Amino acid sequence: MKAGDVARIFKAGVLFEVSMLKSNKGYFAATLARPYFVYALLLLISKQLGAGYTPRDVVVQTLAVTGSIDVLWDVAGQGILLRVSGVLPYYTLSPGGVLLALVVSYLPRYILETLLKAVAFLPVLALEEGPADALLHLLAAYALLLLGLLPLLGISTLVAGATLLVHEESPVLEWVTPLVLLLSGAVYPVSVLPGWMRALSALIPVTYVVELSRALEGGGGVQAFYSGAFALLISLSILYNAAASRLFRKAEEALLRKGV
Repeated sequence: MKAGDVARIFKAGVLFEVSMLKSNKGYFAATLARPYFVYALLLLISKQLGAGYTPRDVVVQTLAVTGSIDVLWDVAGQGILLRVSGVLPYYTLSPGGVLLALVVSYLPRYILETLLKAVAFLPVLALEEGPADALLHLLAAYALLLLGLLPLLGISTLVAGATLLVHEESPVLEWVTPLVLLLSGAVYPVSVLPGWMRALSALIPVTYVVELSRALEGGGGVQAFYSGAFALLISLSILYNAAASRLFRKAEEALLRKGV
């Protein structure tokens, strides 16, 4: 598929998402309100565990949690929706295939919704830090979440490919989503997990997004950590997306042979 075709798919995704936000007031309100419910839950868990997280930490944890769930369910879940609605065969026959359609058309939603969620928390952080510092912190967190999207797309595509291959809708997503959240340290601190789970958490990209966001307060003293975490995120992006591309191509071939 040519770059122009990719750009048109992306543009269509932007127009669709903007139209949804403008025309569906309930959708717009839910996009802004849902992070606050997650924020309240994570704040309660933090107090129960005595983790001592600041509101700023919990805000970024909330953005990481909601973003991770959205990527997994919107990319992998969209494949399920295409199958249920009966239009999946048309996607498999398109020049770019299902993989490109799922990923490229989803990017505008993640970019816009994550930005809206970050803006929604601006009043909370402004009360604690002041408007200027709050805005800078949210912009830094937003950049981290965009970077964390790259490997998350790979994981989501792996889940979508596995879902289409096994002809099962719910088990794959229902197992993977809570595991990603648990192992990433976005809900519980990684330090309280067993050793084998801490080892697995190193493979979860959200772990580095959460840890990088907490390290934002450290300034220049954590420059080496920043560099290492960025390098790991890029490495995980290459690993997961390469594996996802191979698996999804096999899923598409199986769909063409056996049907949906």
